[in-house]
Amino acid sequence: SLSPSSSADTSQVSSNSQEGDHGSASSTLHEHQPKTYTHPLYVETATQLGLMNDATIPPLVKYLLPDSAPATTRRYLRRWLLTPPPPSVSDAMSTLVRLLKDNGPALPPLSVPPIGKVLALIRAGQASSQVYHELLDAIDATSLVLEAYCSNKQNEPDANNSYDCGAINPELSIIEPLMILLQHESGMAANPRSLMMRCKETMRVIEDVVSVRNHMQYYDEDDNTELDQISSFGEFIPNAFFDRNEGVWRGKVKPKAAAVAYAKVTEAAERLATAVAIDFWGIEAESKFDLLDLSTVKESKNPIVQDIFNNIFAIKDTPSWAENSSDPKKYYHPRDRNGKVLRKRYTTSNVENALSDYIESCENACKEVKAVLTKLSQVICDEGHLPAVVQASHANLILSSAAHHASNSNALGWNMARTFEMADEENDQAGHFVDVWPYWMDKSDAVANSFDLSGLFLLTAPNMSGKSTLMRSTAAAALLSNCGLCAPLGPNSSIRRFDSIFVRGASSDVPTEDKSAFGAEMGDIAALLRSCGDRSLVFVDELGRGTSPKDGTSLAGAVLEAMAEEGMSGIFATHLHGLLTLPLVESAQDRIRKKRMAIHDKRKGTNNDSIGEDCTDVTWTYRLEDGVCTDSLALVTAAKFGLSDRILKRANFLSEVVDEMGNVGESHIEKPVVSSYMTESNLNEKSKNTNGLGLEQAVKIAEEIIGENGKAIRIPPKWMAPASMEGCSCVYVLEIGYSMNDNERVPPRYYVGETDSLSRRLSQHRCKGKEWASLSAVAVRVGGGKTEARNVESLVIRKMAKAGYDLVSVSDGRSIRSNGSVNNTPPSTS
Repeated sequence: SLSPSSSADTSQVSSNSQEGDHGSASSTLHEHQPKTYTHPLYVETATQLGLMNDATIPPLVKYLLPDSAPATTRRYLRRWLLTPPPPSVSDAMSTLVRLLKDNGPALPPLSVPPIGKVLALIRAGQASSQVYHELLDAIDATSLVLEAYCSNKQNEPDANNSYDCGAINPELSIIEPLMILLQHESGMAANPRSLMMRCKETMRVIEDVVSVRNHMQYYDEDDNTELDQISSFGEFIPNAFFDRNEGVWRGKVKPKAAAVAYAKVTEAAERLATAVAIDFWGIEAESKFDLLDLSTVKESKNPIVQDIFNNIFAIKDTPSWAENSSDPKKYYHPRDRNGKVLRKRYTTSNVENALSDYIESCENACKEVKAVLTKLSQVICDEGHLPAVVQASHANLILSSAAHHASNSNALGWNMARTFEMADEENDQAGHFVDVWPYWMDKSDAVANSFDLSGLFLLTAPNMSGKSTLMRSTAAAALLSNCGLCAPLGPNSSIRRFDSIFVRGASSDVPTEDKSAFGAEMGDIAALLRSCGDRSLVFVDELGRGTSPKDGTSLAGAVLEAMAEEGMSGIFATHLHGLLTLPLVESAQDRIRKKRMAIHDKRKGTNNDSIGEDCTDVTWTYRLEDGVCTDSLALVTAAKFGLSDRILKRANFLSEVVDEMGNVGESHIEKPVVSSYMTESNLNEKSKNTNGLGLEQAVKIAEEIIGENGKAIRIPPKWMAPASMEGCSCVYVLEIGYSMNDNERVPPRYYVGETDSLSRRLSQHRCKGKEWASLSAVAVRVGGGKTEARNVESLVIRKMAKAGYDLVSVSDGRSIRSNGSVNNTPPSTS
């Protein structure tokens, strides 16, 4: 869960951390130093680090695990990062991941069942055999891991609850951190020997009832004991019939667990097979099926026809060998599930009764199997096996998450950073970051940065130079390291433990909370100042850009000053260069370090503090260095993203005017604003081309063909089609690609079509490309339906092509679709 304010969760986090702080994993802490507990992440921080569902930010958990990792491990690590664990627990995770990453043992197949769902099903008595199969896999894997420890070590934990596990076997060294993590995750004491014994007892209880033939650990092709096979009688009765009736309950429990129900099904199936053999196949004997003489069969081919819907089978006709039977009414028509007589099918009373008994016994067996599984759930709850189920499932989840994370970290080149506590002596260093790079990028494609994070960085840089990326990468590396996970950084990195990690990035308005973008920003900053202190790591990006430059600079300066005075560590990025000259208090200035992202000028071959807007031959290096940058290179960035030269030249000119005014954003010069609206006269003027042909002339052609009932409706560019034209047939003419190029007219092209949904058709046309996006249109209603509209379309295309219009397509004007006429004018006259 996320906290609305980090300060609100301080007391809860401390108490929970103390409860979960068991054992001692490898750590760099001295005994006398207090441990720093990290608060749950603030919502904005979780969003900026990709832990929330934000399509614009790369999801962090996606890069922690390979694609093959179970979904439960992703949810587990997301929760692990949202609510960072206590120091000793994160140390245990760090130890476990490091052991698995560097020289870890092979692990058994780890099954990670959905723990909450499994417990709910067991408590409700609704757990299926599949649920128990998954539990058996999980419990068995946990037992195999613990068995390696218990078979080599007979000692109990020492006074510090520590296990000396690594001396005999490398596998044993993972037990100690696993027990610490398991105790924290499950909330129950974790002793490896006790847990192994409880797991084995729980497995025995489940295996006494549940069939283990589908359980991967127990499948043996050579083991033919207690096979729960579906009934089969060769060709006499189709196997598909038995599969339908027995497949839903066989193989769920061991036959001995429901022996009576199983026996009744077997007997009923044999009686059914005997009746079918005698009445449908013509075997002349009255005995059990096993004693029948199959060589006396009178039918040469299978006479049985199945009715899957009614779950019965019968024969198509009365057998020829039964025509002289002493009982002429022996064969009759069966009835379906609704009592309707099936007149094309035949059966006998012996077969019908045996069939009914068999189906009833199968239904009873199914109920008995469900009752046995329900009783098993009750036994597990009443006899105290749930703790073993919970801890075994959690152990599988922890090991699976750690193993997949270690594997993925090796593949991506991520490393484990050393964590340390804030020293007693005056030391402002928050971390030594070696080759940190963005977590969503491949190491070979990224630019890595190395730096000592000491004090508070005041970061100025041009647009698109990587400052936001550097901040997000650094924050992610710090969070991962504080949680005991690998991070995208080089070896020998060291990062301090923080009580809060706070990231404030660019934002938008929040209409549901009645907040503008600036209001949301101020709310987050207020939370930052309330909850963060000298043990906190903070990242603030472009504070104050949602208001005027003057107010934004003043607020940013005050917030930066307060953060520095409180002793916070982190990065404060800004484009408000007036912030560099504000008279901040001396205590704040002592902790502020001025940094910038380097820019390379290819023309001069140097890095410059300021590069003019007229220089486009620059590259971004994405590297952090000392200094300040007072040129945001906004016009260079705009040019790279396709802004036209005309706009860029005008912006450059206005920039010089602003510089002369000397007061950016506070000008009191007011200029009239000219608004232009598209009117019918504008459309008419626009629609004329150099040949004298235009949209108006096309309208006249359409109205002339339709007659006095045809009245054109004009639709300017990007305007919606009138609602009155929806649902009726109409013909429309589009003017496409009209533009001005160096004061010269570019002649448009035209398109003629017909439709019953003008709004949908215009929307489709406008999506075809740039030329189509600004098309003009006229539409004329056509009476007589779609056929008449198609005729009018063809006639309009012919006349416009003959008049010299540049048409996109004339294929629809090649033929008239009916022999009718439009307005009493024969098509041939056109």
